[in-house]
Amino acid sequence: MAGSRKNNRDIETSKLTQRRTKKQQKNISLQNENEKIEQENRSLLVDELETIHEEEEKIINNLSVASWSNLSFYINILFAVRMILAPVCNVIRDSDETYNSLEPINYMIRMFGKQTWEYSPVYGLRSWFYLLPFYNILTFALKIINKFFPIWTLFYLVRLVLGYLMFKMESSLAIQLGANFNISLAKIYLVLTTLNSGIFHAGIELLPSTVALYCMTLSINHFLKYKIRSILSDKKSQYFNKACFCIFVGGIMGWAYVLVLGIPYALMFILEYRSLIKRTPENSKFYNIFFNKTILKILKYFIPLVGVITFVDSQIYSQLSPVFVNTIYYNVLRTGDKPISNFTNAEPWYFYILNLASNFPLITIAGCFASAVGVLHWEILQILWPIVVQFFIWVVIFAFQANKQEKFMYPVYSHIVLMASLAVFYIYSKLSIFGTKFQQSSKIAILGVTILQVVSRVYANYSNNYAVLEVYQKLNYVSNDFKDTVNVCVGREWKRFPGSFFLPENFRLKFIKSEFDGLLPGDFPELDETANITNWSEGAKKVPSYINKNNLFDEGTIVNFDICDYLVDVKQPYTAIEAQYVQTERLKEIFCSPIIDAAESTFFGKVYDLPFLSKVSKTLGVSKYYKTHFDDYCLFRVEEK
Repeated sequence: MAGSRKNNRDIETSKLTQRRTKKQQKNISLQNENEKIEQENRSLLVDELETIHEEEEKIINNLSVASWSNLSFYINILFAVRMILAPVCNVIRDSDETYNSLEPINYMIRMFGKQTWEYSPVYGLRSWFYLLPFYNILTFALKIINKFFPIWTLFYLVRLVLGYLMFKMESSLAIQLGANFNISLAKIYLVLTTLNSGIFHAGIELLPSTVALYCMTLSINHFLKYKIRSILSDKKSQYFNKACFCIFVGGIMGWAYVLVLGIPYALMFILEYRSLIKRTPENSKFYNIFFNKTILKILKYFIPLVGVITFVDSQIYSQLSPVFVNTIYYNVLRTGDKPISNFTNAEPWYFYILNLASNFPLITIAGCFASAVGVLHWEILQILWPIVVQFFIWVVIFAFQANKQEKFMYPVYSHIVLMASLAVFYIYSKLSIFGTKFQQSSKIAILGVTILQVVSRVYANYSNNYAVLEVYQKLNYVSNDFKDTVNVCVGREWKRFPGSFFLPENFRLKFIKSEFDGLLPGDFPELDETANITNWSEGAKKVPSYINKNNLFDEGTIVNFDICDYLVDVKQPYTAIEAQYVQTERLKEIFCSPIIDAAESTFFGKVYDLPFLSKVSKTLGVSKYYKTHFDDYCLFRVEEK
């Protein structure tokens, strides 16, 4: 009986197990069917989203094409200004461009040039990486130029390339403004950026801050593309990554301080993410994926960029040289007895106000100020507030530093023009309440004043300082007496040297003693097989003996006047120090050109000029406010004793 009951229980258990198994199988079957349906729905949703995104891209592309068509006239004018006028009408405004950019490139191509302490492998404060594209371009161009043109043509070729880069950044940003907001806004931006003497020279200077200007302009362009895309579009993530990547390039390859301008983007991205989660929590899974994927892609771009640039610079310097880290270390953390930021004279707090007022039209300055205080369309401000915050961050950082220089503001020049454009667009639209005639009359009057201000500023820069380029160009037509090396000497005028591109092959720049008591640039090591220097990269590894980070004068950077063959100097009385070695009876004048004497000229005389304006000011009796005084900037032949 016991065995029978046991068998019955086993049978019942087996039946129960079978029923459970059937039930489980049924549940699994139902679950599989549900998953299949869900997968089909997801596939349909993906297909639908892809269709929506394709339609979205078509609409955006059509808007961009329409924007280009409507702006083509203004863009062509901008092209002519950046590609023709800017390279020809600009002079060297900053010795940093000469000694820290043009001289190293000349060394890479022609194996001679002046070397500053920043290029010493001991400090590694300057990147060779960003010079490599110009090295490749000029190496190719040199083969043609040597046959048909003077060597200083390379200088203008560099500026032509830079002008084209600036044009591409500005025109692309204008097209995005037209496609994203309003064609009239884009036109105003193009007018203000074209009629802008600040960008006119900043956009074609070979400086790290100019590289930062390019990158920030392109970053704003990608930022606008990011804002116009929907959250479900992969393009949105891509353009945010590109906007951040431009800042990384500007900071790593250009100027390290630019990295701080990524903070508003990061803040905006986090705030938008939190807002989306709060509004539609049911989509939080998707938003988390989008957020994480975007952050990972930013790191994916940043790490290789840092790695490649650091690797190239480290190979050239023959030691680990993360240039952007070195720059922050020496300029922010400070080292040695003297902070580098104190090497130059401190400027007053209003320096940037005067500087921007002289380089930007009044309408641009007023418009930028209006945007800063909130005179904008609220809808536009909601979109572009990170750009405004970037501008404020940059101004605050540099306004409180004792060392103030014009080039420090270059990275936010496009911010200034964009902010001004937004305010001018807003205010101009409100003028319609006074009638169409008043609105048009105001536009014509403001445009006329702006053109006059910009033209007079550009002309002043050119006419007041072009003598420097004109004098050095004459070296290509003087006799070298068949000497192996011809020494061209400068003393007090060493800062105005436009670069070794203006020196023939066997000419070398030499410094003679003047009242300047800081550290002068030395010479890059030239070809020397005994010292194992057969190319520029080997020479760049050599540590100069005269280098020091404290800007202390070194006798090794100057030569005795007796070895000079030519002298470039301004016709002014010599000081007691200079009179000891400059024997005026040995100097034979070859060529002179007028150059402004800043000490004897008024502020308006230095900043603005038009033909005959100086004579008109004397006739009207306003010389107290507008006066220009010129000296002769000359090339002298040094005769034998």
